[in-house]
Amino acid sequence: MGMILLILKKIQDCNVSDTCQQLANVAEKAGLRMLINRKYNDEYNGHECIEGSICEIYTDNPNRENSRNTFCCQFVIEDFDGINIDWLDIGDDHFQAISLEVFRTEQYDKFFFDFAISYFEDNYNDYLVYDSEEWAYSANEIMKLKDIPYNESWMYEKLV
Repeated sequence: MGMILLILKKIQDCNVSDTCQQLANVAEKAGLRMLINRKYNDEYNGHECIEGSICEIYTDNPNRENSRNTFCCQFVIEDFDGINIDWLDIGDDHFQAISLEVFRTEQYDKFFFDFAISYFEDNYNDYLVYDSEEWAYSANEIMKLKDIPYNESWMYEKLV
């Protein structure tokens, strides 16, 4: 079963290229590889999009660098598409700027936790939503999670 994490940004703070650079900085800081698959303008509404993947890569062959992935998630970064996130209690000035999707396994829960900590250290105005939950974590709440023992249910129930 796949899972999706959404990163919400304020409408006025979002620029697709800047957001892509923010994501690249987090990936680099975490020792991950970020690949951009394509940049395009959406056919339906013309807004800018960037698609790619973030991978944790290791090698099991000293003669062949980066021979196997241990983790890989797909991402889409989008410009504001006119749809505000109004089903959360965070105000109506946010939208889905980044979606991260993986096929769910328990190892990804911890990976996303560590990734979220890295991302929200520098992006303190953004929010994180798991799939279609009716609540979100603020950057401040993610940082509070960092200070308590890791709880594997952090994505499925609001802990702070």
